Amino acid sequence: MELFDPDSLLSDEFYKTGFNKEKEVEPEKQLMLAVLKDAVWCFQKYLFVPDDSKNRCEFNAAKRWIMEEDSEWLFSFNNICETLGLDTSYLRQGLIRWKEKQFSGGGRKTA
Repeated sequence: MELFDPDSLLSDEFYKTGFNKEKEVEPEKQLMLAVLKDAVWCFQKYLFVPDDSKNRCEFNAAKRWIMEEDSEWLFSFNNICETLGLDTSYLRQGLIRWKEKQFSGGGRKTA
């Protein structure tokens, strides 16, 4: 047997090992994750739409929600991240760096 032999684990065996944690996530956490994913998606997708566009409102709403420090509302960015075990500062800073990179031309696709 070599050191790096590939595992011959069948998919049924893989899922029995407990690595498929998504099935075990409570519905409330699934909803919170969906809200977070949607906000990040809107933030990234609508970054460059014109200011007078309906989609710009989507970007602005997502940006406000992500940057808001308020934790009073159950579905605030802070509460969702805390519930999901995510670092709010790390995620916010990552999105800010991503946005800056897009504006500097490092990630923006040009036609």
